[in-house]
Amino acid sequence: MKFLVVGGLGAVGQAVHRQLQVRGFQTESFTSKDDRSTFKTQLVGVDGLFLAVPTRDRGEIARGYILDALDVGVPIATAEKGSLSYHFERLRPSLDRIGFSPTVGGGSGMLELLRHPHRPLISLTGVVNGTCNYLFTEKGKPFRVLRRAQSLKLCEPGAKGLAETVNAEIKDIILKLCILFNLSGVCDECLVPGDLSDVLFAEEEILRLLLTRRYRLVVSISPYVPRREPLGVHGRKGSWSIRAEFVDIGSVDFRLPQGADNILVCTDCTGDTATAFGPGAGPDVTAAALIADMLRLIEKRSV
Repeated sequence: MKFLVVGGLGAVGQAVHRQLQVRGFQTESFTSKDDRSTFKTQLVGVDGLFLAVPTRDRGEIARGYILDALDVGVPIATAEKGSLSYHFERLRPSLDRIGFSPTVGGGSGMLELLRHPHRPLISLTGVVNGTCNYLFTEKGKPFRVLRRAQSLKLCEPGAKGLAETVNAEIKDIILKLCILFNLSGVCDECLVPGDLSDVLFAEEEILRLLLTRRYRLVVSISPYVPRREPLGVHGRKGSWSIRAEFVDIGSVDFRLPQGADNILVCTDCTGDTATAFGPGAGPDVTAAALIADMLRLIEKRSV
């Protein structure tokens, strides 16, 4: 089989190429330097498209690649979050032809959990950003931990300092919250990033939170609105409260992950819970999830 990798020069794209080639597959690259008008031509003869590009222009660029591939019947596996968070309603009818499990939760499988619920959900809570979780759980001085995270390629592209890194990850979480909310089916209306408040933390505030060793960045989607103001992102859609905030670990009633791991706890209308847990960040983790998605799509199409 032969695959086209868009964004194949970045960390995730290189990992996709490497893992595909180890499996004996052929790969080609399409980058921002290539003529966009030739993209559909390059889709001819490939078995699948991997989208490993950062979010730009509210996901418009990625959405264009996805729609082009759908037009010619080529399955897509994507790690890009903007297209699904800003344009979920447009892409909803085609989700069965798009693999996007690593957009939230990396290799944890949390989105597959949401795609096949047994009963209506009444709440979701968890940790969905492996980079922030790594910064807040690894031992060592904060700036040394940050350098280790950077060396592992856990951080958003271009982010350098501590404040810049954490604030970039919070923007990433906003996109993830939209995907989680929309895929969960708890509301007929789609959540978009503009529905959520944005927040910028100063370096001094981040250091204070880190040094206490008592805080973690936790997301929640529920019909209950806490009275206190969150230390982070918040918003409403219909009767639902959507939040991503730093909380004291003593107030968390689920198992908190360590390192770059993620967790999502889904509670249904009967009070039963289902949990997804696993690695949430890193090029190799993302690439492995993308390839697993693609192989499932190809197998499904051949049945």
